[in-house]
Amino acid sequence: GMCVNSKYVVETINDVTRVYNKDGTPASAVVDLNTFYGYPAQVDRTTGSVGPFVTDPSCLYDNATQRWFMVILTLDQDPSTGAFLGSNHLDIAVSQTSSPIGAWNIYSLPVQDNGTAGTPNHRCSAGPCLGDYPHIGADANGFYITTNEYSFFGPEFHGAQIYAFSKAALAQGASSVFVSQFDSHGLD
Repeated sequence: GMCVNSKYVVETINDVTRVYNKDGTPASAVVDLNTFYGYPAQVDRTTGSVGPFVTDPSCLYDNATQRWFMVILTLDQDPSTGAFLGSNHLDIAVSQTSSPIGAWNIYSLPVQDNGTAGTPNHRCSAGPCLGDYPHIGADANGFYITTNEYSFFGPEFHGAQIYAFSKAALAQGASSVFVSQFDSHGLD
């Protein structure tokens, strides 16, 4: 993912993120996404323990709120074996200022949609659902994330999910933000 404003460029790829000045010179160090989102390392080479698997990052700069938004899909893993647990969530980072260098607020939204952690039960086969390949967008009022929902351990595609948030609440760093979920399953 890449997003820009008149001063900075933020680049985020599957494992790391970095901020550049508009002339292309680095404005920050390379930061792994597990650290950025406050998780243990993907692999601790000293202890062998495993942190969450983060993937599919995307970012957006919103000129109206003067905030940077970055989203990843996080798959929880057993710290000892690395086995996927099935729980997964979208992690949303929102800069606290108009600069991407500095503090960010982090929000987490469970998307396993199996009736746990406040999610609806979409009855994906062979365990929970997976909120795969998140994409983001915004308009004057909202911040939106879409996912392709698959069965985490099975073969089927359930449908697209759309999550709608108050952009103002996210930009203001609200302690909790209401989300509306729209399930496209069965829609033609």
